[in-house]
Amino acid sequence: DLMRALGEATAQLHAILGEGFGYEQWGLRGSWRDAYLEMTHHIIADAKRLGAEIPCVREVRETLRHFERELDVVKTPCLVHFDLRPEHIFVRQEAGAPLFSAVIDPDCAYWGDPAGDFLFSFCCFYSRFALSLKWRFCASRERPGHTQKRT
Repeated sequence: DLMRALGEATAQLHAILGEGFGYEQWGLRGSWRDAYLEMTHHIIADAKRLGAEIPCVREVRETLRHFERELDVVKTPCLVHFDLRPEHIFVRQEAGAPLFSAVIDPDCAYWGDPAGDFLFSFCCFYSRFALSLKWRFCASRERPGHTQKRT
């Protein structure tokens, strides 16, 4: 089963432990909370700098502030691929059956909470479902003067 094989490969990645949390290129942090907050800050800042709109950014920031202490439950930094979309999963044919072969393109990898791989995979494999949830959430929280593009 392809999904089982992908899960096993992901578990092998998560067994690789790091010295700190976050992206190597930004310098590792001592806690998952510090690394995660820095990562989300950079995403929001980059979007603003590039003129891209992030739906519900105020709500994202408020939610992070409200729940940031929950990030402290992650004590051990493990390798997280964070880009397990179908294009990065190689499958081969053997005896007429599709078999998992490899995961490629680790440029988004960081040291942190392994849940990141499962959330991203869920969003990619079930993107229509995830997109509909996002738009329903944002639409239910309309703000005066805020226009939302729907695709």
